[in-house]
Amino acid sequence: MKIATWILFLLCLPVLSIAQKGVRVVDNKGTVQYVDTSKWFSLGNNLYNKNKTGNIGIGLDTSVIPSARLVVSNGGNSSLPPLKLQYPLSGALADSVLTWNSADSTVRKIPAGTLLNNAWLRNGNAGTNPGTFASPGPDFIGTTDAAGFVIQTNNTERLRVLSAAPTQVGVATDAPAFTTPANTGAAIPTFGVDGTINATNYTNPVQTVTGGAWDMSKGATAKWTLAAGANTLTVTNMKAGMYGSIIVTNTGTSTISFGSGTNKVINGGGGAPTLTPVAGAVDVLSFLYDGTTFWWTVGNNFN
Repeated sequence: MKIATWILFLLCLPVLSIAQKGVRVVDNKGTVQYVDTSKWFSLGNNLYNKNKTGNIGIGLDTSVIPSARLVVSNGGNSSLPPLKLQYPLSGALADSVLTWNSADSTVRKIPAGTLLNNAWLRNGNAGTNPGTFASPGPDFIGTTDAAGFVIQTNNTERLRVLSAAPTQVGVATDAPAFTTPANTGAAIPTFGVDGTINATNYTNPVQTVTGGAWDMSKGATAKWTLAAGANTLTVTNMKAGMYGSIIVTNTGTSTISFGSGTNKVINGGGGAPTLTPVAGAVDVLSFLYDGTTFWWTVGNNFN
């Protein structure tokens, strides 16, 4: 009886040993490992940790307590990536991007759309707020320090905007140095070109004057069909150094007086031009403004 008992005990010993060791796991090298069933259990092809409040450390020294649910370390080996993911799924703009905080090594997420909202896209952006020149908005292309702004094509600089005031812009030169016009009474941005400009298709808009109001901000060339009798021409938005020309068509009885500034007319005229008193006659009035006075010349009876 004792012999039979010992034989049964010896036959059951491997089973008891395996049961005490826990869950049997085979690693990628074919080595059999046993996981402590008090902390781990298997279900199908999956392995679970029973400790719902504990953390897992991979590659950590045993003196280091994992400070997150999962901490993966390469042990300070700069040539060994601590984590690799093979065959990830393709993402979408609605996904989030994982970031790494160097201060505490935590992994966080930022919606991909948030990153795109802070970037200039090749196909353009929507919902930007440029503000105004006097009160710029938060959205712009440029620099926030004392560095200049450069535009390149074909890996070659084409345009440079300097950061020092007054702002200067150079085309095909990295050192634009142009004088600021003094006739404006204030420093304004200047524009310089190292080379030549071909303006074969240059046009100056011709505005149609109504009621005698000639706004120079809309163009220095104008045309005006006069009313019968007295007409008054008022020029607005002038700056010293400006000049302009206006084509006037007479009814035969039309006359012109000036309603703004001091006016001097060539060959006298008492500050009023002499027009051609013929119905349909065309006269051309041109002026140069020096900041206080309009100096007029008159070309009569173009036909």
